[in-house]
Amino acid sequence: MATWLPLRSFNRSQNVRIDAKKIVPTTSKYIDIADATARKEFGYHSAIGSVYATDSAVNVTSGTVIAHGGVITTGTATGNSSVTSTVSETSVLTSTTAVDAPGVSLTTTLTGLTSGKSIVVFVEVDNTTGVISAKTGTAATTNSETAPTVTSGATALGKFTVAYGNTIGSVTDLRSNSYTAS
Repeated sequence: MATWLPLRSFNRSQNVRIDAKKIVPTTSKYIDIADATARKEFGYHSAIGSVYATDSAVNVTSGTVIAHGGVITTGTATGNSSVTSTVSETSVLTSTTAVDAPGVSLTTTLTGLTSGKSIVVFVEVDNTTGVISAKTGTAATTNSETAPTVTSGATALGKFTVAYGNTIGSVTDLRSNSYTAS
């Protein structure tokens, strides 16, 4: 079991590293305080006032947890051929790893989107690399389309529908363990 604690440093010039992760003032980095070495390094840096916890610890015994971020904002559809969406930075925690995924802007091709049809755009993050990607289901009659499945080793962040005529539906938030692929 891992106990992940999000940390930030008070300033960049101290060059704080805990468990081989550079702790910076602008982004929380998760360290496993159940690990003796990481706990010792955290104790040292917190004793001299170099770091602080930005939230409470997260225990992960199995599965995957999206600790923060991963918020999807839909942008605009372009001529029924593509849609742009933005995903905020996120952290993926498992019982053995913490992966940071930087925020991205994704442009997704909408193959087969024709009059009277819509398509589901699905956004996921790879649990190992932190790469955020989008994929689409098959275009179908509006309200009968199906979403693609989660890629093995990835965690779903959300999905939304794009209808012919550039109508973008609201985002369905999927950031929970029940949508995690094994």
